[in-house]
Amino acid sequence: MLAAAITRSCISMSPIIPSHLACLIDKLKIAGCRITQFNHDTLEVSAMPANVGDHMQGFDTKTGPFPGFPIDLQTSEKWRHSLHVGVQILYRNPCLKNA
Repeated sequence: MLAAAITRSCISMSPIIPSHLACLIDKLKIAGCRITQFNHDTLEVSAMPANVGDHMQGFDTKTGPFPGFPIDLQTSEKWRHSLHVGVQILYRNPCLKNA
């Protein structure tokens, strides 16, 4: 999902459990991605700009235990942050194990 956002492309993923990705789905929708659920285990993520030169929106992220934003996605999220205009904060929760 983050690969589509970083490369401004469209991908389809299956099999997945969308409820396990709810936090990431919500954040990517805020950024401007279009996410479509085709059936119970298939999602399409599109980050293709509607107009040439359009930018995705930034958002702040705070890691947390499930169902929060996963620590494992922190590195990928830094790449996505680098492609947006403006300030975005990635807060790493120091109370989590392996954080």
